[in-house]
Amino acid sequence: MKKRLFALLTVLLVIASMSGVASAETASKEMTKAISANLEEQHSDYVQGSLSLENVEEVQVNDSEKDFNSVVLAVAHYKTVRDNIFFTNRAEVVYFDAANNTVLGQADVATIEAAANYKDVHSEELGSHLDMWVITLLNLVVPLLIMAFIMYLWEPRQYLTTRFKIANKLYNGHHQSFN
Repeated sequence: MKKRLFALLTVLLVIASMSGVASAETASKEMTKAISANLEEQHSDYVQGSLSLENVEEVQVNDSEKDFNSVVLAVAHYKTVRDNIFFTNRAEVVYFDAANNTVLGQADVATIEAAANYKDVHSEELGSHLDMWVITLLNLVVPLLIMAFIMYLWEPRQYLTTRFKIANKLYNGHHQSFN
C-alpha cells in the first residue's frame, strides 16, 4: 500500500512539474528567424543556431502613436565567437511586433511601462560572459611548445665549442700537432 501511494505521489509530482513547462508561452518560428537576422546584422561574429528565447511574454499596447498593438518580449541567449578564440555568451531583452513580423528597438518601446518592468525583472540574466577556457588552454600550451622547440630543434643545431675542443683534444693546454 505504501509503495503504491509513493508511486502515485511520484507520478503526480512529475506531471505537476512538467505542466508549467508545457503551458509556458514559446516564441514563434517567425520571431526566432527575425531576431536571429537582426542579431546577425548587429554582430558580425554571431554564431548561427545559437539563439534561444526564454521567458516569452506578450504585452498589449494602448498607445495610439505606436504602429503596433502588442509587443512580444523575450530574453534572447546567443553566442558570438571572435577570431575562433574568444567565445562570448550574451543575453539581452528583445522586442518583437508579431503583427508586422519586425524586431523593435529599445527606442520603440521606451514609453511602454510593461517593457521597462520586464527588463528590470530579468536584469540579473542580461549581459555578456567571456568563456576563458580557450584562452587559458593557449596560455598553458604555447609556453610548452616554445620550450619544446628550443630543446629539440634549436639547441641540437647550435655550434658548441666545448664539444669541438674535447673531440680534438684542445682543452686545458693540450695541444695537438699535426707533424
